[in-house]
Amino acid sequence: KLVLGYFSGSITHNADFQLILPIISEIMGKYKDVFLKIVGELNIPEELELYKERILAVPFTDWKKLPELIASVDINLAPLEDNLFNAAKSENKWMEAALVKVPTIASEVGAFKEIIKHGKDGVLCSNSTEWLEMLEKLILDGDYRRIIGQEAYERVKKNVTTYSGRGVTKYILSKFPKNFGFVLPTTNISGGVNVIIKHCNILRNRGFDVFIINEDKTEEDIINKDGIIPVIEKYNTRFEGYINTLTASLWSTLEFVKSYPNVLHKAYLVQNFETNFSPDGYFEKTLANATYNSLVPIHYLTISKWCKEWLLEDFGKESKYVPNGIDLNNFNYVERSFRGKVKILIEGNSDDHYKNVDESFRIVEKLDKEKYEIYYLSYQGGAKEWYYVDKILQRVPHDEVGKIYQSCDILLKTSILESFSYPPLEMMATGGIAVVVPNSGNIEYLRNEENCLFYSLGNIDEAVKQIERLLNDSKLRKKLIEGGLKTAYNRDWSNIESEIVNMYVDLKESDNEY
Repeated sequence: KLVLGYFSGSITHNADFQLILPIISEIMGKYKDVFLKIVGELNIPEELELYKERILAVPFTDWKKLPELIASVDINLAPLEDNLFNAAKSENKWMEAALVKVPTIASEVGAFKEIIKHGKDGVLCSNSTEWLEMLEKLILDGDYRRIIGQEAYERVKKNVTTYSGRGVTKYILSKFPKNFGFVLPTTNISGGVNVIIKHCNILRNRGFDVFIINEDKTEEDIINKDGIIPVIEKYNTRFEGYINTLTASLWSTLEFVKSYPNVLHKAYLVQNFETNFSPDGYFEKTLANATYNSLVPIHYLTISKWCKEWLLEDFGKESKYVPNGIDLNNFNYVERSFRGKVKILIEGNSDDHYKNVDESFRIVEKLDKEKYEIYYLSYQGGAKEWYYVDKILQRVPHDEVGKIYQSCDILLKTSILESFSYPPLEMMATGGIAVVVPNSGNIEYLRNEENCLFYSLGNIDEAVKQIERLLNDSKLRKKLIEGGLKTAYNRDWSNIESEIVNMYVDLKESDNEY
């Protein structure tokens, strides 16, 4: 026997079946071995009452049983009235039959007309004559049925199902905003952390999803005047989600970026030569250095021209560079009088040898305490016992730091190593003056005798002399303040936001491969 199958599903298909009812009645009268299997809520018409012994009725059933039911028929019937409602219907009936290699004969309407290749992977009919002619051909020619069923199977398997998943994945991802994750060793305030927070806020304000993975044991979201950045604590979280771009922020965070598989772009925002964060002889130097020789392709990003240079010259790594910026709304200009006690601000973590904070306080030892008041701002390391300090400021929220700079006249910054040194820029933006040791992280924007004063590393007497010059030379002060303000205004975040967004959004396949 040969079984025709009609899988109506709901009762709304009664009118569609009426379209081919005369053809089915004629076929069943002519061919005694033809049976009809009806699955779903379809009223069996009186015209087929003569053939009720050859009608197999299966009630509305669980969809998981549908493939087996479709596979039990020889020809799949898919009639549709030509109306607006049916023009919007999908080609599911053809697809489901194709997956079990059953040929479909369908009305030339809507999606059937668009998808089915007539005579190759299905049969299309536009009128009753064609329905009768093509249905008879399918009944009489077993090879024709088999070829059409097989062709439909091959096409659907490859192009219409999740054969590779590529099409579905591409479509879904095209509908989502790109997401950007940043892995931090801690969310405690520091210059490097503040840069990443600003990048996150810029990306979020451009419509992208951003979040921070924190290797410290806290998942408190970062909230400031720019908005909220979600924080996920790394060690108590199971990660499975897709990430468009995952960016390391310190050598110790690169391991997670390299090992997490569900990432399109793996990146490393290099803000300093972290090899020198540890003194000679420390194993951490070797670990940090290895991050610049990654065997896994990494997109190297940086906010320092100095870092871009040594990444290429010493490690052969191309990198994307965008300049660092400053939020002038946080660091407003305040006029200084330099009358009374002049306030000197020292900034840096006393626990980090490369911050060289001890040298700042050795300079303070040689200053006249009647002329100067010493402020010390630190986010982590505290004041040592021998430091002379009038006011200690620790763990000040970043949004409040500008007020501290505004309250001081001179910044004394003695760091040996910086990728991009923010404090001099922040001091200049508020109208103060910076006395600094030149290093790779500040010479990008500092100009001696134009917007700041330099002194040589370790030359305590020279530093004292530069500070005294500021106290006594009003013309020099005016020149340096004007130069500093011009430098700061050119570095306003609003001027470089698009460059920052493009640095992350435009990542292509990494060129940094061995």
